[in-house]
Amino acid sequence: MALRRIVRLPRWNPQTLLLAGVVILALYLVVVPPFFLLWWSFRTGPIGFASELTLQNYRGAYGDPRTYTLFGTTVVFAVSAAALGLFFGVVFAWLLERTNIPFKGALYSLMPVPVAVPGVLFSIGWVLLLSPQIGVINVILRRVFDLDAAPINIYSLPGMVFLEGLHLIPVTFLMIAGAFRRMDPSLEEASAVAGGGLFSTLRRVTIKVLWPSILAAYIYVMISAMESFEIPGVIGMRAGIHVLALKIYLAASQPPTDYGLVSTYAVLLLLISAVLIYFYGKVIGQAERFATITGKAYRPKVIDLGVWKYAALALFGGYFLVTVLLPFLILCWASLLPFYEVPSV
Repeated sequence: MALRRIVRLPRWNPQTLLLAGVVILALYLVVVPPFFLLWWSFRTGPIGFASELTLQNYRGAYGDPRTYTLFGTTVVFAVSAAALGLFFGVVFAWLLERTNIPFKGALYSLMPVPVAVPGVLFSIGWVLLLSPQIGVINVILRRVFDLDAAPINIYSLPGMVFLEGLHLIPVTFLMIAGAFRRMDPSLEEASAVAGGGLFSTLRRVTIKVLWPSILAAYIYVMISAMESFEIPGVIGMRAGIHVLALKIYLAASQPPTDYGLVSTYAVLLLLISAVLIYFYGKVIGQAERFATITGKAYRPKVIDLGVWKYAALALFGGYFLVTVLLPFLILCWASLLPFYEVPSV
């Protein structure tokens, strides 16, 4: 009893224990893997055996000119795919939030559906559609236009960018649609009253107000594209186009595995992601500078697209066709055959 009076022990309640457990688990998941990556990047030999600290892995990786080509390819792939996904994500968000496009409820429900399609299956489906040898679309184009060679080659960097960009559209849409919904449309209405046209208002008001959200979404999807493996693994491996994620996989899968070299490449990818995450945090932190304050409930003015609403609806239809329907149908066709062959009349 005397000891308890002298030393005041902390009171642990269930909420404190839960919070402490979550913090410890988060630190373990965030700190431990990067620490061991960095640790093994300075070592050679198999894991579990004693080895000295060395810079041999960094000299081997960054002394090789191919590493800089690899880095450049990774940047081009991630930047281009993120730009494609961002462009269509913003367009689709604007159409559903600001226009009178038909079937809004159904389109909202369908937009996240492509996220449920695994990247590997999505890539294989498009290989069966656009492969130079067996791609259904290429076969049809060759027969219709009497071509000697396939006009489209999915085994290329533009092909990888196209597929990754399509796969990133739902993510950017979900991030941008909320920003459109929270934006006070009175600013757009004021621009219209001042004589600003539709595209002028979009460029001078809407995009500028939403710029932090758009930039944050772009940085996020660029990180996702840089760390993506499914599409580079299916397309890039066959085409000989390597990005960092694919290079790490290949280095780890070739026996005997050089874990030091693998960790060195992983550290490079980790550093690039950390820099982008830092800028992502800075952009999110500055979003309040673009906030609008209003004292009343507001509803956005719906823009009448006229006959163009059917063109907008066709754009959504084309998007679902290339992201869900075509890959699904060709995979179903291939699953029914003992050996794959191109569909014919």
